[in-house]
Amino acid sequence: MNRTALCIRMLQLLKSRGFMTREEIAAELETNVRNIAEYRKELEMAGYRIDSLSGKYGGYTLLSDVLLPAATFQEKEKQGLREVQNYLKAHPELLWGKDVNQAIDKMLSNTPLSVPHTDFYVDQRQPLISSVMQEYIDQMKEAIRSYRCVEITYRSLQDHRVKTFIIHPYELLHYQGAYYCIAYSLLAKDFRTYKFSEQRMKQCRVLDRHFHREMFDVRKHIGKSGLIKGEAIEVEMHIMKETAVLMSERQVGVHPYFEWLDENTLYYRTIFESHQEAMRFLLSLGSNAKVITPVSLCEDLIAESKKILDSYTKQGST
Repeated sequence: MNRTALCIRMLQLLKSRGFMTREEIAAELETNVRNIAEYRKELEMAGYRIDSLSGKYGGYTLLSDVLLPAATFQEKEKQGLREVQNYLKAHPELLWGKDVNQAIDKMLSNTPLSVPHTDFYVDQRQPLISSVMQEYIDQMKEAIRSYRCVEITYRSLQDHRVKTFIIHPYELLHYQGAYYCIAYSLLAKDFRTYKFSEQRMKQCRVLDRHFHREMFDVRKHIGKSGLIKGEAIEVEMHIMKETAVLMSERQVGVHPYFEWLDENTLYYRTIFESHQEAMRFLLSLGSNAKVITPVSLCEDLIAESKKILDSYTKQGST
């Protein structure tokens, strides 16, 4: 960023944030704090009045009646605002979320947004991403924006072999501390979800070849409570002891309902969006949960528990 751009950016900061210390301005501009006084001089020579406060906590403030020309957003900035809006959608409990969402709508209403409006599923856990995975994510974002094919080398959970194939990327998702991409696989001839993980994603390369983006609704490809969307299964269970108290404070699955049968037993009914999700959750409760219906799920839990027991028995005998 050249000197003129830095001066303009300093004006924007003072206009939008009010009083700022020299150190704060320098940090935002990614420049040496000694340069800030020089930028102030140039701005005052251009006719802007910037008041200063001396001392240890001194800084600058711009007169409130100063008008600045509207600045255009860069594509990454616009995409960032959209991601903030999607974060707010996933966190309706935030008291200020509605106000911030409306403010972003106002900012973007006067600027063209050329990037697709993607749906990011966001939770509170921040993902730990390596520099390689971050590069792959950035490449996938660009491919989604420009409708370009991507060649990936990937290892799926179902097939342990590493395969190289071409995908048409549609959406990026952030879920439970990790990033995923929903894409149409030319190998599988269907939509698949790919995780950005060094154990799975071995290579990612954006091609010069473009694809035609069909009408797409991300909700048809993922569940309401998670990424996996399978055959829904309604489960009724009794939960006991301290686990009952913990479960009464949580919402698991879709449309959960519970009531206390006595001080130690909780009746809990909910809908899991796949058999795998139901099994994983119920096994995590251990002996403090008893499934009432469906009976077939009880049988699957018994079979899986026997496998776990056999595994530990064999391990102990060796």
